[in-house]
Amino acid sequence: MGEAIMARPFLFLFAKLLSFHPMLKFRIEAAFGGAAAVLFAAGAWLQPSHLFTAVALRWLAIGLLAAVAFRRRTLTPWIFVAMVAGAEFGFDDPAHAVNLRVFSDIFLRLIKTIVAPLILATLVMGIAGHGDLKSVGRLGVNVNAVAPGFVDTDMTLALTAEHREQIVRRSALRRLVDVDDVANAVEFLLSDKAKNITGTVLTVDAGNTA
Repeated sequence: MGEAIMARPFLFLFAKLLSFHPMLKFRIEAAFGGAAAVLFAAGAWLQPSHLFTAVALRWLAIGLLAAVAFRRRTLTPWIFVAMVAGAEFGFDDPAHAVNLRVFSDIFLRLIKTIVAPLILATLVMGIAGHGDLKSVGRLGVNVNAVAPGFVDTDMTLALTAEHREQIVRRSALRRLVDVDDVANAVEFLLSDKAKNITGTVLTVDAGNTA
């Protein structure tokens, strides 16, 4: 706690300095990052007889990293700072760190929930933004999409009966799409039966746009 209070004036000064020219901001961030690395290394190499100084130096380094992450305002630096701070807390006070394991479980679940879809979305956007499908096809990649219409789910069940009836009347088949219909379309495009289909948008809307 004392180390965190000591770091507050440095964080305030750092935020003020970063409000200047972008190039100066980059150099200051690099300087603070380098200083954090030096402080952390010094704290790691100090003898056990200087335990308090070593811990203070390492937490001061983490405070500098947190200042850089605060200014960046992106998720990636905060993930790195949280990992370093968690490792340091577990090293300094392992008895209490075990009781905080729930936070590590939450963090790992967030990684699975957020990062994995982001990676998939990045890949999809990269492929979709490619101007020439033939070039993508040479890589053995099929690029297709499924465009479902109104699907019979809890969301559409919340509509009024009159609204649902209007949607049904607009469709050529006079019915709503089932979830299984969309799943079957995706399964088809992923199967070997669609190995020679690419650049296609498969509409599954019971003829609503026909």
